[in-house]
Amino acid sequence: DRADVDELIGSLVDKSMVVNTGTSLVLLETLRRYGQERLARTGDPHRFRNNHLAHYVSFVMEAHDGLLGPDEVAWWYRLEGAWSNIRAAFRWAKETGRAEPAATIVAHLGGFVAWHPIDEQFDWAVELVEMDGAEELELYPSCLAVAAHGTIGRGDIVAGHERAARAVEVSRGPAVDVDQCPHWSLAYSHQVQGHVDLGAELYGELAQRAGQLGRPVEQSCFLAGAALTLGTGEQLDDALALARQARALAEPTGNPLARSFTLATEAGIWFYTDPAHSLELTDRALALAGPAQVEMVTFTARQYRALCLRRLGHDQQAVAVACELVRSSRRQGAWTFVGLAVGVMAGALEALDHPEPAAELAGFASTMPWASVPVVQARASRLRQRLESRIGSERLTELTETGRQLSPHQAADLAEHAADLARTP
Repeated sequence: DRADVDELIGSLVDKSMVVNTGTSLVLLETLRRYGQERLARTGDPHRFRNNHLAHYVSFVMEAHDGLLGPDEVAWWYRLEGAWSNIRAAFRWAKETGRAEPAATIVAHLGGFVAWHPIDEQFDWAVELVEMDGAEELELYPSCLAVAAHGTIGRGDIVAGHERAARAVEVSRGPAVDVDQCPHWSLAYSHQVQGHVDLGAELYGELAQRAGQLGRPVEQSCFLAGAALTLGTGEQLDDALALARQARALAEPTGNPLARSFTLATEAGIWFYTDPAHSLELTDRALALAGPAQVEMVTFTARQYRALCLRRLGHDQQAVAVACELVRSSRRQGAWTFVGLAVGVMAGALEALDHPEPAAELAGFASTMPWASVPVVQARASRLRQRLESRIGSERLTELTETGRQLSPHQAADLAEHAADLARTP
């Protein structure tokens, strides 16, 4: 009886045997160990672990759907509060060689769920796809795509692209693949590498299939992905049309992720022609993404916010925003965003009379896969010319090469140090 359970839990909380965190109930460690010892004496301790696994497999699937609805904020805090139990469930499935429930957990924690501040599932995905019999699973392509997403986000674009391409090759179809992750991971890979036409085409196909399946949150986000990709190729009219279409689809869903991402996307298009309006849109995107902790939207909005401040001549503010993006994306292991932020900082630091760290950071930024995108190349070329006029060709070459040899961690350290310099009068 639910009333009896509530009364029992309330009694345990009153006796300080259980802690109510507001989003979950936590058993004291000494009592948890005692309970484990008692379970071990029952003769069938696995039954309880199996029941626990079954419950959290169902919970993860429910949470996945909840995070794509209007109650995303509440579902995020429920998922965050249950994370240690989800980890234990995945570990138990893996220890006992039960790939199917392990795959269900991984596949439903990738995609849009991974836009929140959790990334452990990317490691689980790598472990899952290496399990015996994993390739026979219905959700194997989705799990392989989750691994691809994580690999790309952490900066290994080549390995991530290979996994994404393989996931598409073995895809079970959009009705089976969770969040269409296989094709999405490949579209994302092309986007990051600056393959504008390929990326936009794949995102367009994803949006079309999401529309056919009646999934407006997915559809709006994939349209936004196509818009952002076209924007990097300076196809601004088409990009803006798609961004507006995405926002129109996202608003009625009431979903903070979709609404904030489509706002951030439109900000990314307006940045090229109206940075002041773009700033206004990033403010609105951040206000929506914050309560739901949609980290990927926060990163995207901060990136465009820093770029807009740079274009408006507010270089000190641009450095501060870019540095915050470096710190937050570093904590999350989102190294692609570290690379983007470093590129913005390089230009702002040059304008603030710090040409040497600017040259090193520009060197690191030149190693990023999107450095070959024409609009990025043009921006980098203008910066090189300004730096050369200030420190000379020989010194610029030396510092640029030093920057190219930096690891992502070293580049992040340099960016934070340079930001401190920029704050010094």
